[in-house]
Amino acid sequence: MATRAATGPRALQIWRACAEWAEAEWLAARSGGMADPVLELWALDEADPGRVIVAVADRVRLARKLAACCPPVVTYLRAAPPGLPFSVVILTPSGVDIDHRSAPDALTAVPSRPTTRKQET
Repeated sequence: MATRAATGPRALQIWRACAEWAEAEWLAARSGGMADPVLELWALDEADPGRVIVAVADRVRLARKLAACCPPVVTYLRAAPPGLPFSVVILTPSGVDIDHRSAPDALTAVPSRPTTRKQET
């Protein structure tokens, strides 16, 4: 993963666990009209390191939000290389990891939300 402020192997573990959900959320944001979505994987709870929140943000708005706390990553986030529009920001207590990837394939992504059924009683 390409990083600006590395979080180490933990970021890679988080990505592996959340990749399909992240891809599905990115595709849903694009199909919902968001022009430049960025995936956020928040793993900031040191008491529960397995808890990861998957969120989607607009690139410009997220860059503004990160500018106050982590200025070096903002430039890297804004500079997504051509052909790599799928940016993933992984936030952990030890830092921020940003990875620019190819757009996910809509045919291999899982649904954006688990399907639930209402059970009649």
